[in-house]
Amino acid sequence: GPISCSADLPAIAYSDNFSSTHSGWSSVNFNRSVSSWPGDSIQNSGSENQNIHWSINSGRLAINGAVSSGGDNEYGMVRFDPSAASIGKGSLEQYAISADITANKSGTNNDVGIVFGYVNDSNYYLARWNKYGTRYARNTSFPGTYRRLELIKVSGGVATSLDHRDNFDAADPFNLEVVVNSQGTAVCVDDTPLLYSAAERPKLNDVGVFSCDNDVGVYADNFELRCDNLKRISPSMRELALHRVHLVHLVVCLFHSF
Repeated sequence: GPISCSADLPAIAYSDNFSSTHSGWSSVNFNRSVSSWPGDSIQNSGSENQNIHWSINSGRLAINGAVSSGGDNEYGMVRFDPSAASIGKGSLEQYAISADITANKSGTNNDVGIVFGYVNDSNYYLARWNKYGTRYARNTSFPGTYRRLELIKVSGGVATSLDHRDNFDAADPFNLEVVVNSQGTAVCVDDTPLLYSAAERPKLNDVGVFSCDNDVGVYADNFELRCDNLKRISPSMRELALHRVHLVHLVVCLFHSF
């Protein structure tokens, strides 16, 4: 695709190295009847923990098996609400989201990725690495294809695969990035564009780190959200406008005094 992963990116609007806990993060459990596996459904292990668990410590975001008792069957995301960082998320169509991901691919970890354009769990986009734990090389009970990198659109509860790359592999930690601009949507790993959809340019809305059935747990660090046409909802723009008015009054007063 024509989208660059590193050149001409918008300015950083929010970055998080997880040295502390920002109020914008929260957990979201997805509805299990709404599957993000095109033509397949999530494997439910009722005896295991079904919820997204996360904590921020030692300078990174730890998810599920990393912070729970393990043997997890979670399905959802640790969401970041851009409006908590004064970003007008509903109108942005040019942005980039990235994070350094530690997937812990040995063992029984299933899926990790970046959610974007999230309205609700029936309508969102997802860039994910699927079924990458080494024990899933010949597994048929869990949905998806072993070590597939995939770009998915979920619309009205129906998941569609927009692009994918099989036999994908990366060493921990790797940088996973989504870039959306006038040319479409690209998914990059370590600054290399691997997936592309020219037709899709979703508005930013909510974003997050996706996790499904990660028994050993996964980590994210150095989360970045980039966007140019910032519609800030903080008072800063209003204050700026007021300062401008005051400045005009000051100049007018000065002229009158001469």
